[in-house]
Amino acid sequence: MIQIKTSDGKIFSRDQVIIDIIHAVQMGVNPIRLDLAGEGPCCQAIGLYALLDNICARFNYPRGQIEIVTANFLESHPDYQITRVHQNYELATTKRYPAVDSTKQFDNEFKHFGHFIGHSNRYRLQLASYLYANHREQTLQSYHCNIREPYHREFIGLEDLMFASTTAEEIVWAEQLIADSPITVDIPACQETINMSQNLNITQVYPTFFVELVSLTFFSGTTFYVDEKLWRPILMRTPFMVQGPAGLIENFKRLGFQTFDRYWNEGYSNDPDNCQVPAIIDNIKQLSKLSVWELSSLYQDMQPVLEHNYNRLMELTSKDFDQTYE
Repeated sequence: MIQIKTSDGKIFSRDQVIIDIIHAVQMGVNPIRLDLAGEGPCCQAIGLYALLDNICARFNYPRGQIEIVTANFLESHPDYQITRVHQNYELATTKRYPAVDSTKQFDNEFKHFGHFIGHSNRYRLQLASYLYANHREQTLQSYHCNIREPYHREFIGLEDLMFASTTAEEIVWAEQLIADSPITVDIPACQETINMSQNLNITQVYPTFFVELVSLTFFSGTTFYVDEKLWRPILMRTPFMVQGPAGLIENFKRLGFQTFDRYWNEGYSNDPDNCQVPAIIDNIKQLSKLSVWELSSLYQDMQPVLEHNYNRLMELTSKDFDQTYE
């Protein structure tokens, strides 16, 4: 088995991956199994199919003898074998994590928005820098990108943002955020649970803000891959907007979840990835005008959706994925 680690649009250690695949071809391995490390990028978007097409043509290796193991439930190909593995939805259930009080605290310190970023990319940078420049007092935000550390530099996304359709003002906002990062939030100590506390211990701050702005790992091409970034607000009965691949919200509803189109425009989810952040910002501008009292009233009106989603998460099984995306 050859493990391939990726980010959106990119294969890490690409040269080594090519060497490993060619070596397997020359050794006559059948099948050659490529494991995407439990994640779900679009294989077309990361260039995997183009890479395999070239190798198979060059070495006269049958495409049907290559298996790709992915957590992208929309992945398909007429020649390569596609094996789907289940996403880690179960990690966000109360069966495995201590119960945390999700009751919102609508007081003078209450925030409108929550946005929590580890690795950066151009869209996370665009959204985070807008919030930092325009709604800092209304936002609970972490941004762990540290330009002083080489490990973080290739994820920053500033160059990608500069060559996109962004204004000079947006670049200035991004540069300021990068200069001030890493930005963290104070998290009380919590019980260690199955080595995932760094991802989930921020549940303790969810009572202090209204809506989470979720930036998913993969957004290019055709993919449906959801991780703890989206399961977490559902677990914490918190409204959300999601920057991700086109069609994400519709695919999410196919699993039986509900979203928030009664309260703001969710049409952005059907847009190409480069159009989503500006549309989400339009929603942010509208919500930012509401008082804490108005947010409280809105939140009460959302209770049926929030409870439905929590209950749906608790009952979700691998069979639901298989039947929905067969």
